[in-house]
Amino acid sequence: MYDSLLKMLYLIIIDITIDTMKNRSVIGMAEDRSILS
Repeated sequence: MYDSLLKMLYLIIIDITIDTMKNRSVIGMAEDRSILS
């Protein structure tokens, strides 16, 4: 029981981390474009 809860929490954290990284890279790309233009 406790084990499966821990796994779910772990997966949620990974999901959030990946989303955050994607958002950061999108923001970084937008910043690069504004610098270039």
